Amino acid sequence: MAQSIDFSQVIQHFINVFTKQFLCYEGRMSRLDYIAFIIPALIIEYLLSWTGIVYLIFLIPTTCATIRRLHDLGMSGWMALLMIFPILNICMTVYLCLQEGQKEKNDFGDAPADACKLYKD
Repeated sequence: MAQSIDFSQVIQHFINVFTKQFLCYEGRMSRLDYIAFIIPALIIEYLLSWTGIVYLIFLIPTTCATIRRLHDLGMSGWMALLMIFPILNICMTVYLCLQEGQKEKNDFGDAPADACKLYKD
């Protein structure tokens, strides 16, 4: 039987990252959690791109999520600065969504558990 995506869980995770982890750049973020945050964020930014304020509102939590995702890969958060370059930011976002994180503990903490459950059981 096919599994269905639990969009309410994805939205709840997005809101949690956007509000409770707004300025959190320490630790690690799993690939699934990053995808569950970045895809809705990019859609909202695109749909409301006519207002510069939306971009500024999303800039901080998106950057912090990117830093935590880089930490999961064992990379420095300073690599998030590469996101300011137009084509490179697309390539880097795709890379962060596809690359599997380190399974063992690294310099940035223990391996994260997925906070977002994408599929209904």
